Amino acid sequence: MRARPDPRRADELHRAALQAYSRGSLAEAVRLLQRSVELDPSNGEAWGNLGVLLREAGRPDEAEQALRRSCELAPRRAAGWNALGAVLLDRGDPAGAASALKRAEECDPGFGPARINLALSRLLCDDLDGALESAQNATRLDPASAAAWDVLGCVLRAAGCVEDALDAFAAAIQRDAHLESAWSNLLFTIPCSDALDPEELTHKARLWGGRFDGATPLSTRARSGARIRVGFLSPDFRDHPVGRFIEPAFRLLDRNRFEIVAFMASSRRDARTERLRSLSDAWRDTAGVPDAELARLIAEDGLDILLDLAGHTAGNRLPALAHRPARVQATYLGFPGTTGLPQMDGLLADRFVAPASDAHLYTESVLRMDAPFLCVDPDSDPLPTAPGRSGPARALVLANPAKISESAIRCWAELSARVPTLQIRLLYGSWRSELPKQRVRALFSEAGGDPSRLSFLPWAGRRECLREIAEADLVLDAFPYTGATTTADALALGTPVATLEGRGYAGRMSAALLRWSGFGEEVATTQAEYVSRAAELLHAARGSERARRAERFRDSALCRPEAWCREFGRTLEALADEEPERP
Repeated sequence: MRARPDPRRADELHRAALQAYSRGSLAEAVRLLQRSVELDPSNGEAWGNLGVLLREAGRPDEAEQALRRSCELAPRRAAGWNALGAVLLDRGDPAGAASALKRAEECDPGFGPARINLALSRLLCDDLDGALESAQNATRLDPASAAAWDVLGCVLRAAGCVEDALDAFAAAIQRDAHLESAWSNLLFTIPCSDALDPEELTHKARLWGGRFDGATPLSTRARSGARIRVGFLSPDFRDHPVGRFIEPAFRLLDRNRFEIVAFMASSRRDARTERLRSLSDAWRDTAGVPDAELARLIAEDGLDILLDLAGHTAGNRLPALAHRPARVQATYLGFPGTTGLPQMDGLLADRFVAPASDAHLYTESVLRMDAPFLCVDPDSDPLPTAPGRSGPARALVLANPAKISESAIRCWAELSARVPTLQIRLLYGSWRSELPKQRVRALFSEAGGDPSRLSFLPWAGRRECLREIAEADLVLDAFPYTGATTTADALALGTPVATLEGRGYAGRMSAALLRWSGFGEEVATTQAEYVSRAAELLHAARGSERARRAERFRDSALCRPEAWCREFGRTLEALADEEPERP
């Protein structure tokens, strides 16, 4: 039976909900607000507050419904439109978010949070020009806002302006040393810089991690049971490189020895999400769950090992791991470097991507598998056939503009001078905007190249990317932050990859993949050698040679999922037997 409207009682419940929330009682606050809107369904502010709290409680469907109702009832309330935009961003709908956030800006041009979220939504729509305008407006509107400087850094990084982005992230941290996203953005961006070495990443990661030195551990249980209970924590259990590369482990790990518990830290879903869910022994949806609550939930699962698959990438939950919710914790796959977290015991890698000479770059103990640092399932992703294209030589760049350094552009200009007919095609979503294109053209021209030899192609999906690789004579890897997914895709299609091996995990990924697949002799170690190798490789895969290269890759250790999973399992067993030092 529907309750009779009672606005006075509804207001009392609304106030009580806000008081409960201020005491840290989120569940009680949600319950009280639900009762409040039941008694007075016309209160747009109450619906808005309910939506905000449902989002925080990790209930995105209900949060969106509540916020849409709030916006219907109070269409001039900027906070409601901003909160709706934030939920839509969480749900992977940046275009919908941008529409809501523009409404928020129209309602109150001085409402800072809406400008920040609008910049982020435009960034995710690859509208860098609009995102830069919104982010700069946000910092002008409120120069003390750490969040505004953080999103400005994200936009500058996406445009390839790495040093300016690092300055913006530093400004955000200066204003709020506890803004976790700014720290992770800073650490993710350092490997892109020509001016910084890998030791700088380690130094800054230690500074970040030092803030968690005194965290109280939640889990002290000894290992028990016949099977090793392994938790995998990631926001990327979907059609994403992490989702693709971890799927063989979910499918092929020996279930007589291992039990898999997946913690999904995002509300984004697709067919791969459902497949990974079906391959798990247990699945936990943790999107929006606060760090302390997430740590408690993980601890309740009684894990022997927790594998973090995000590091300092977007959506990571590293602060929750500072409470050590699992007896042994390690990081793997998602981030090319150390986390700096004192409670992170291990980092899984291989001898090429993290050699013993680089041990000082990691705060974790490096566990080097006797297998590649990632596994490619050659049968899981149908590949196009190389079309046998004729015409001028064509090189393809697949890197995020943030990873395209000035040094790399100079090398490409020199290569174009050596090969006068060479066309260089750059494929990525950010090329929809003029900002990153202007930077690359200007640097290419300054280095003596002809910008008309460059073509910029907006990302049109993975199938289009694979077709471009199949039609290219060569993939030009960026540096110092080298490729992984794109390099593996190129090798699978028989397309040569010109790469420069650097220092640190990010600088060694492509070189490691080439070595594991039998093309180690093609890895360059100097910029001059990179240009020479690229010129030679442009003609290395014409005709039947491309098919031979692809077959060589398929026969390599990278494409043996069963053998890779056996070694991955041995590494997990060794990790489970360790007694970690308690920070």
